Amino acid sequence: MLERRLLLAVFGGAVLGGCAPAPVRVPAVAPEAGMALVVGWGNTMDETVREALTPMQESSRVSKIYVARANEREIARGTNVARLAPGNYDLTVRCGLYISLRYFEDTKVVGARLEAGRVYQLHPQPDGRRCEPYLEDITGKSTLN
Repeated sequence: MLERRLLLAVFGGAVLGGCAPAPVRVPAVAPEAGMALVVGWGNTMDETVREALTPMQESSRVSKIYVARANEREIARGTNVARLAPGNYDLTVRCGLYISLRYFEDTKVVGARLEAGRVYQLHPQPDGRRCEPYLEDITGKSTLN
């Protein structure tokens, strides 16, 4: 584990050039015809590197939330946007949480009816070691947060 953090720190330092940890940024995505998009954050390689370089704090924070599966079908790893055909889904949502320097991952299944041409943002509601995710339809909103 220490070797991994060191490798990520060296690699991340070279890639990021020593920049300070950035606040959570939800990717801006436009609706796609015939598809429903579910947007999370924290699951890409650069976000993982940035997380490894973030100084640990004695507080609680959500480090990632993303769709891992849709109706038991695996979603591509390392992506924040799940592109799905319209319909009813059981979305398996993973949420990473830091609580007083310890990392926990919580997985929940969220039922959702997704419509074509819509963009849905995942939001976490942390409660101790648990995370209760919910979806918000953000299609047409100017700010994605």
